[in-house]
Amino acid sequence: MFLRLVLVVGLASLGLCATYGTIQAVPDIKWDFIIVGGGTAGSVLASRLTENPNFNVLVIEAGPTNEGVAESIIPGLAPRAALSRYDWNFTTVPQQGLNGRSITLQRGHLLGGSSSVNGMFYTRGPASDYDRLASVTGDAGWSWENIQSYLEKASITDNHDVKGEFDPTVHSTKGKVAVTPPNDLNPAVDAATLQAGNELGGDFQFNLDMNSGKPLGLCVLPHLTVFQATDLLDSVRLVAVDDWPRCNAQ
Repeated sequence: MFLRLVLVVGLASLGLCATYGTIQAVPDIKWDFIIVGGGTAGSVLASRLTENPNFNVLVIEAGPTNEGVAESIIPGLAPRAALSRYDWNFTTVPQQGLNGRSITLQRGHLLGGSSSVNGMFYTRGPASDYDRLASVTGDAGWSWENIQSYLEKASITDNHDVKGEFDPTVHSTKGKVAVTPPNDLNPAVDAATLQAGNELGGDFQFNLDMNSGKPLGLCVLPHLTVFQATDLLDSVRLVAVDDWPRCNAQ
C-alpha cells in the first residue's frame, strides 16, 4: 500500500497539469503511459515521453511531493532527510569491510527520488564501471567512451571563472542539468590538505576533476547542481524548467 501517494499527471488532451495526493482525484481518462516511480529516472522519462503532445502520461510516486521540502531545497540540510519520511530507510546486509556491520542506505522517498535528497551533488561513476557494464551486457554503447555524448547532453556548466577547479574538457555547455563547483570557503585548509595528499602520492594525489572517469584522489568539493548561485536542480525541477509548461509533462 502506498503511503503519502503522489500522482503526477500530464494530460495532453485536456491541456491540464496537475499533481494529486489520492488516486480518487485523478481524472478517469485513458493513459498512454503509466510510470511507476517519480524518481531520477521516472521524472526524466515522463519528460521525454511528453515531448509528443498527443501522449497522456501518469507518474505514480510512493512518497510525498518535494515541493517546499527544506531538506531537498537547501543542500546543507540534506542529511536531515535520512531516516525521515523522505527516506526509504533501507539497511545494507552485513558488510565484510565494516567488520560485519550493517549501515543505513539513504534513498529518496519523495518526488524526484534520491536526486531530491542528495545535497545537490553531481557525480559520475568511474570509467571502469561503464566499461564493465558494456562487457557484461555485450553492448559497447555503455562503455565510458560511447556514453560521453549522453553525459554531455545531460549537463551544462555555467562558465564562470573556475580555473584549476575542474577539467572543462569533460563537461558540456549544452546540456540541461546545470552544474558548477562550489565557492572555496577554506582556501588555506584546502591547500594544506591537497599538499599533504600530493606528498603521500598514489591515490591520494590531487585530482582535478572527479567526474573525469577517474574518481580516485583528493579534490575540492565535487560539482553541485546549483546554477549561478540561484537555482537548485533535482530531476523534478529539471523537468519543470522547460517541460512542465507543455502541460502534458508533469
